Order: sequence, then structure tokens, then C-alpha cells
Amino acid sequence: MPSGLSSSGRAYTPSSTVRLLANARLDIIIHAIWLFSHLGSKGALLERAFFVWNEAQKMAIKIHFLTEEGRNKLEKELEYLQNVRRPEVARNLKAAIEEGDLRENAGYSEGKRDQALVEGRIKEIDAILRNARLLGKTESNGVVAIGSRVKVQEDGFDAEDYQVVSPAEADPLAGRISDESPIGQALMGHKEGDKVQVSSPGGMITFKILSVE
Repeated sequence: MPSGLSSSGRAYTPSSTVRLLANARLDIIIHAIWLFSHLGSKGALLERAFFVWNEAQKMAIKIHFLTEEGRNKLEKELEYLQNVRRPEVARNLKAAIEEGDLRENAGYSEGKRDQALVEGRIKEIDAILRNARLLGKTESNGVVAIGSRVKVQEDGFDAEDYQVVSPAEADPLAGRISDESPIGQALMGHKEGDKVQVSSPGGMITFKILSVE
């Protein structure tokens, strides 16, 4: 595949292209973090907090198929946020309030942003876990499904290993791609030996499925 350039001029490598495709559905909290860092007004803060809350409500009515590893990871993250991060943010916010004038208090603004992020993420994880269905260790019959471990290769490049998971536990940098991402959707339902095509910033790329477990 010929190398392309992103809008920032960064060259796309095969791995970065795959990760981009795998991560096309970005986590709503990552999006919120960016916005919180750029929007400091109370109105914008409340707007983004509502956005996170609203997305959590949507997730609350959706069934999330999780691997055991993914569920354990979310449970640990939730425990950390509730027992460590939340009290830490509350202490920082309290200290900022005690400093006085809140209108020009950067620590207070930062504390409110952190609080909104933490509470939003807690609500999101709680919604996911309450509606989670654990994926059992079933025979794949060689067909890609949620939970499958897939080895794929693009002509002229080394093979790469991925596990297809639900969006709730996707982590492209760790080789865990969402079944709702472009590459995840392309792989679903296919079997060893099949070739699938995915649209990328550099054009269409073709992967051959070498194995499915």
C-alpha cells in the first residue's frame, strides 16, 4: 500500500492506518477531555457534562458483549475512579475553593473539569457493566465474531494479530479492535483465507485473513 499523509503531514504506516481504522469510533470520554481542555466557560462545561451523561444513558440500554479480560479491566477502572480518583478530585476542588475568588481561579476551573470527566466515566462504565454479557469460550468454527483472535496480512507487509471486541473494551494500541470500526466490520463473518477490503485515508487496502481463533 503506498504511504499517504495525514492532514498534519504525518506519514501513515500500515500499523498507524490499521489503528486509525480500528479506533474510528472514539471513546466519548476522550472526546470530552479534548473539549474540556479547550472550553473553560461554565456553559460549555455543563453542555459537555450533559453530552457525557446522555451518551451513558444510551449505553445503558445497549447490551455490551465483553470478554472476561475486558470486564475485569473495566471493574478495576471503576474501582479506581470511585475509591481513588473521585476523592482526589474532591480534595483538589475543595482546596481551590478555599483559595477565594473563583472567577479567576484556574485551579477551580480545572477541578470542575476533572470532576465532570471522572463522574462521566463512572456513569459510562457502570452502564456498560450493568448491561454486559460475558462471552464464553465457544468454538469459532473459523468464522470471525466478537471475541475472535484474527491474524491478517496486507500484501508486502508483516502479518498482524488482532482481537475483535465490543466498542466498550476496544484498545487498538493493544491489538483489540471494535467490531463497529471499519476494519472490525470488514472482518466480521469472514473466515480463514478470505480477503477483505477496508477504506483508509490512503485508499482501499486489502487484508487476507490468515487465521481465526
